Amino acid sequence: MPHHSGGGSHHGGSHGGSRHGSSRSTRSHHYFRGARRYRRRYRDGREDYFYSNVPPRKQGLGGIIFMILFGGIFTSFMGFGFSKAAKVEKLEASYRTPSSFVYDNIDVIDNESELEDALERFNDETGICPLVYTEYTQTCLEHNRDIPDYTFDLYLRECDDEQHFVIVYAIPEDQADAYREGQIDIPDYDWEAVQGDDTDGLLTEGIFDVFSDKVQNNLEGAMDPGEAFADAFDLLTDRIESRIENQSSRPAVALIPVLIIAAFFLFMLIPMIKRYIDDKNTVYEEVPLTEDDNKLASSSSGSGMPEVPPVSGTATGLISVFMIIFLVPFIVVGITTLSRGIAAVSKGESTGMFLLAFGAIWTTVVCVFIVGMVKSIRGAMRRRDTNAPLTAEYPKAEYPKAEYPEAEYPEPKEEETYKSSFGSMFGSVGKSNVDYDDDDYDDMRRKGYE
Repeated sequence: MPHHSGGGSHHGGSHGGSRHGSSRSTRSHHYFRGARRYRRRYRDGREDYFYSNVPPRKQGLGGIIFMILFGGIFTSFMGFGFSKAAKVEKLEASYRTPSSFVYDNIDVIDNESELEDALERFNDETGICPLVYTEYTQTCLEHNRDIPDYTFDLYLRECDDEQHFVIVYAIPEDQADAYREGQIDIPDYDWEAVQGDDTDGLLTEGIFDVFSDKVQNNLEGAMDPGEAFADAFDLLTDRIESRIENQSSRPAVALIPVLIIAAFFLFMLIPMIKRYIDDKNTVYEEVPLTEDDNKLASSSSGSGMPEVPPVSGTATGLISVFMIIFLVPFIVVGITTLSRGIAAVSKGESTGMFLLAFGAIWTTVVCVFIVGMVKSIRGAMRRRDTNAPLTAEYPKAEYPKAEYPEAEYPEPKEEETYKSSFGSMFGSVGKSNVDYDDDDYDDMRRKGYE
């Protein structure tokens, strides 16, 4: 999809040019506040004890596979992009070379052959097909909002590839006669350029800016438009030709950011693989704290015992500086890609949304990684107490209590009555109650006869 390169104008005495527009996991061999004790058993029978404030987890194979795929794809993509950007060579023409590169529809170019020669030389050296049109401003605005829209539509109408460089120069129709007769030195002109996507490797933003400045200065100096564009195209051809000849060192330069990206992924991948190999032959299990650990825990309340093992401030500072320096190129890559994506979207380029999405994702991932790293380092440097439990809370053993049946005593039976063998004579007589009889006996005793 072609896109706007830029242009310029002059109206009412003014002129101007436009251009490409969590909590941290801690592990130690010494007890620290809030830690639990774990045992790591190896297949060969070795055992290792350590303390950690979170349960240990084994390194999974899925994370390693994801890192390899993501890192490989991303590094390959960036390597392809950098190598393509660094490779500068003449285009292989996929179009039919026109009989003329200049279409002076309003007869304002005096020396057309000079411009033809400059455009032909540009085409021979770069493989880009240049086309220069002159039109009346009113003609351009009949079905378009402005000159840039007219130029873009003209490219789509006249060119069916991405290897053309189309320029439209327009002036008001009522000033044309006066300009031809020399009564006006500088008419109210507009000019705009549109280029195909395949020309971006040669016709870069920086090179076009040089071309645009040259055209604008020539036109503002009352130079004939044919002569102004011819002079600018000669300069443009020289710049691109020099760039093609001096590209021997470009592949090596393009390889540097690719190596940095590959080193970044290896820096994260190697520890993951090492841990996976170690964890594959080990078993983690939690064990109770030792008696010494419990003593330390009980005596550490209010004593300033650190929550995590002490970390060397010097070592932490060096790690922080190293990581920040290491991540600077990745931050630059993300911001640059994001800015290029925004610029491409504003120009209507087909690659704009891809660059914008890729730059946003890349910048977000790097920023999240940096924030996590900074939080981890700051947490390691702190020396403050928290509400973490002083010791690991293990469930207490509860022994069952024996439940014995309570003794049940029979309730006293009601006084039984019986009939003596003399029942018919004496009637029913209650059964003797010894305790009751003794009480009656005590009541009947008289003093002095005990």
